[in-house]
Amino acid sequence: MTIGGNSVKLVVLVLEDDKSFTFEDQTTFNLQAGSRPSAYCYIRDQINEYLRHRHVSCVGVKESALSRSGMRMSHLYSAELRGVALAAAAAACENVKLTNKSQVSKNFGERKVDEYLGDDKWWQERSLDSIQKGMREAAFAVINHFA
Repeated sequence: MTIGGNSVKLVVLVLEDDKSFTFEDQTTFNLQAGSRPSAYCYIRDQINEYLRHRHVSCVGVKESALSRSGMRMSHLYSAELRGVALAAAAAACENVKLTNKSQVSKNFGERKVDEYLGDDKWWQERSLDSIQKGMREAAFAVINHFA
């Protein structure tokens, strides 16, 4: 799961017995306009219901990161939404893991995360090429923790 701006991107993968993943679904939840507290409540319920309906047992979430260009209000709103999404995930399943992109770049394979995200062949080799490019980071959050 990745959170940015006013949206939550979620990719559902099934971990097979051989430790490979099968792509099941991808979706984006958008924060409604209007009252932020009401919109947070609504999106929390959407995420929670989606995860429960899909019987998701593990969630990987890209955690907040510092911005080199400085902190703005949009960063704070994204952090608020990330908290809402984390709460929804924790209510729906037991195993929720945060993914720190810089730590993953140091510890997963020999390349940086962005290099994996842009490598179409890497995704094809894992039969995950049907995941939209803009959703790959959400999928990678899961792959990193549960592979």
